[in-house]
Amino acid sequence: MAVELDPATVEEALALGMQRWQQQRFFEAHELLEHVWHWSIEDKAFWQGVIQVAAAFVHHQRGNPLGVVKTIDKAAPKLEGVPDDHHGIDVAGLRDWCTATRAALVDDPDAPVPVPVVAADPGQVFLERGRSSTALERRGAAHRGTMPAAGDRP
Repeated sequence: MAVELDPATVEEALALGMQRWQQQRFFEAHELLEHVWHWSIEDKAFWQGVIQVAAAFVHHQRGNPLGVVKTIDKAAPKLEGVPDDHHGIDVAGLRDWCTATRAALVDDPDAPVPVPVVAADPGQVFLERGRSSTALERRGAAHRGTMPAAGDRP
């Protein structure tokens, strides 16, 4: 069962989303990371791809291999051309997960599906720097957030 979460900032949504991902609570991770996607300006497609990987695993958790494949088909192109490590996320690993999982399920819908990993330490995942922090709004314009300089991150 999903827990209702109401983060106050984009940073909080990202931290909670990464935490839920590590806990394999992919539906909640997907919902939380949507705040980051809505906030993002330059990396909208990237964040949407990450969210779609989480959604693909939700389909797996619900026993829907066709849903996994269809969602991977949406996610994979959004992860192409992105640096292998982007905002602290192992994008190369997510691309490999998409490729291997899709191939396995096309061959055998009952094939085991490994858990997609975003980062060994979710505290290393970050947003863009140099923006002023504002509270999240439910809908509307892009949200802005502030992240510390690379050397200041935990």
